[in-house]
Amino acid sequence: MAYWGFLAFAIVLILIPGPDFAVVIKNTLAGGRRRGRFTAAGVGTSNAVQGSHAALSLLYLMAVSTGLPPAGRRARLITPGLPD
Repeated sequence: MAYWGFLAFAIVLILIPGPDFAVVIKNTLAGGRRRGRFTAAGVGTSNAVQGSHAALSLLYLMAVSTGLPPAGRRARLITPGLPD
């Protein structure tokens, strides 16, 4: 039962528009389609950068904490000053 409640709650949260949507709508109504498209492109770009950074950070933490040799070597090459 707890799983279905969680699933319903997660679906509702996904369907509710967030602040990014409000900013895009506001800029579209205030400045027209062109301004709205630029705002949407900016929101999409920021989400992609943030998501990529989060994924790479988690990969780095997993590589360092578990001692995976290939990923750990790459992480040490990327980040100077890591302990060996």
